[in-house]
Amino acid sequence: MLHNFFPVLSPEVFFENAVKYGILSSEDAELQLMKNIENCIKKEFKGVAGVELKVTYIESSGVYKIRVPKGIQEKYDLEKNQYYGKTAKAVLMALYTDIFGEERTRLTLREVFMNWMDSRNADPDISPITKRHDLEYFNSYLRDDPICDMELKSITAQDWDAYFKRLTAGRQMLRSSFINIKSSLNLMGDYAVLNGILKHNIIREIYPKSYKYKVSQKREKVFTKEEIVALYKYLKESDNIYDLCLALHLCLPCRIGETKALCRSDVDPETRDLFVGKEIITTEDGEQTLVHHTKSGLEEGNRTLYITDAAKFILDKVMAMTDKEELFLGKTGKWLLTQELNKHLKDACKALGIEYFSTHKVRAWFATEAAKNGMDEVTMMATFGWKDLDTAKAYIRKARSKSAQKDTMEQIVDFS
Repeated sequence: MLHNFFPVLSPEVFFENAVKYGILSSEDAELQLMKNIENCIKKEFKGVAGVELKVTYIESSGVYKIRVPKGIQEKYDLEKNQYYGKTAKAVLMALYTDIFGEERTRLTLREVFMNWMDSRNADPDISPITKRHDLEYFNSYLRDDPICDMELKSITAQDWDAYFKRLTAGRQMLRSSFINIKSSLNLMGDYAVLNGILKHNIIREIYPKSYKYKVSQKREKVFTKEEIVALYKYLKESDNIYDLCLALHLCLPCRIGETKALCRSDVDPETRDLFVGKEIITTEDGEQTLVHHTKSGLEEGNRTLYITDAAKFILDKVMAMTDKEELFLGKTGKWLLTQELNKHLKDACKALGIEYFSTHKVRAWFATEAAKNGMDEVTMMATFGWKDLDTAKAYIRKARSKSAQKDTMEQIVDFS
């Protein structure tokens, strides 16, 4: 039974061949995989318990459940009589593993990564750019490494450490590139846990600070405080929704997709709280859509921010201009385009004689200022919606280093 099942699960045998040569589409391959799992378990249920397999969705908790008959419990010495999962596939996979043993989980890192990519490609809430970047990281840094053909569940912390040392040997990699690869692998490991392939995501226990990175020769440029103030004063006088969205963006530690997604119900004028828990993403067909989470994910990304006076002025002005729930829609009723927002920002910079940086650099400026003003790591993570503590640490370390250098040099070169 296992030998019939295992090739269906393997991307190398199934997806790369059947899909590549047009035998099956990716969607049909996924359906056949689920059908195979269900059929295997159904046979066991009928043979022992005389009842059919039933996957039930519990709406109140948002999870799927399978109740295991006593006969199945006793035959396979199962510890649980009920299985739960965030998806129907996850709960079926967990029960399958416990019934048939761990042969199903003997997948290589390569196979799991490709399965994970397949699940992401089927998820409309993940932007095409993010999916493309994940595949680029795999092709550039993982595909040809020996670790890729090791069974994922057999890879130890020492193996991961050796792999990351190969990546960064001789300071050949920028820290930012390393963080991108590591973040992608973190998510893949989470997927493996969710689907019963791993019991614990050990990848998250490997910390970036353990390695040495290439020193960037490019000076990281962002707007200055004076430039941000000038841009805000210029943009806030406009009645154009693009300009006002940009003016508000200057006041917030948000991604531009989060600023665009703000709604009337996210604003509490009495407490001056602003809830950030949505984002506008671009789908594969080029359309923009609202998703009810941020890039960081539900737990880390959702956050409440204080509405400063500058932000309140813009929010009041925008809410007086429209009675719609969505605050930042264009004249056609569609979400504002990021490239158009950047065009308006470029025009504003040109009018003020300021060097242009994109809307993404506004968030980088905000993080730089937060660190310079003494915001601690935990608060920065909560404010910016970051998953990785090292991101906050990097801004704080840079700010403290610059301040310490300035103070020390002023003391050394005190010729008065």
